Amino acid sequence: MKKLLSVLALAMVLALSVSLFASCGGGEKKADDTASTSSKVEETTAAADSSDFSNVDFSKVDLTIEDGDFDAMVEFLEGWGENKYDDKIIKITGKSEHRNSNCTILEEDKDGNGRGCSWELIGGNFPDDYPADDAKVTLTGILKVDDIGARKLMVPADKVEVVKEAE
Repeated sequence: MKKLLSVLALAMVLALSVSLFASCGGGEKKADDTASTSSKVEETTAAADSSDFSNVDFSKVDLTIEDGDFDAMVEFLEGWGENKYDDKIIKITGKSEHRNSNCTILEEDKDGNGRGCSWELIGGNFPDDYPADDAKVTLTGILKVDDIGARKLMVPADKVEVVKEAE
């Protein structure tokens, strides 16, 4: 019985991991989503093409995703997969969640389904220096591709604002 419970627990963890990985990309998009989301997504220009973050001007935001704007998050993730936002300054307000060895910021649709992106605190220790699960946060960071090709929003500690603590 104990072995069966261990196997079931392992299967559930594996299924959850696959589900969370799948939630970070892809998804279907309706034609009318683009029109409604485009008006919500604020784009400006910012030059940010360095892996040394000390010279990045985080006040020049290229894309803002407001709290609760699930469609804007979906559009961002589609552009993310097309390299549209690499080296751009992104500001997102949403729900913080710990995922394995990183943190994710999520937006949820009306049914509670979440979509989000991975982020990393520049110079921070995971999970000690990160906001609690379910905390509402605003992050401003730069989207970078790491050594293995994974994209992460790199966020300086002073650009993490806890809007509402987890309940």
